[in-house]
Amino acid sequence: MIQCAMPDAVFLDLCLKGTAEEVRKALDSGASIHARDKRGETALMGTAFNLNPEVVKVLLAGGADIRSVDKWGNNAVWWAQDNKTGAKEKIVQLLLLILCQQNSKERV
Repeated sequence: MIQCAMPDAVFLDLCLKGTAEEVRKALDSGASIHARDKRGETALMGTAFNLNPEVVKVLLAGGADIRSVDKWGNNAVWWAQDNKTGAKEKIVQLLLLILCQQNSKERV
């Protein structure tokens, strides 16, 4: 049976509205971790803004680039902190931890 990759727009929407398991299955079925919308926003950026730590973890494990920026130069950390709710700290901390770990590996 031939599997077709999920269209980028569908994957981005799934990341915003779906569960971590649904996103994992989509990635396993060929959805692009590098999908972007017309503003250049990635699934990681949207999910960070929506404050869904479980999907953020799946995207990072799937190879999402935390350093990617949208057409305004904003990355996932910026999107997470831009959410006006008080629940953003967990996502910002997670993203900053990953970014620090990546920086440490580059220095070795």
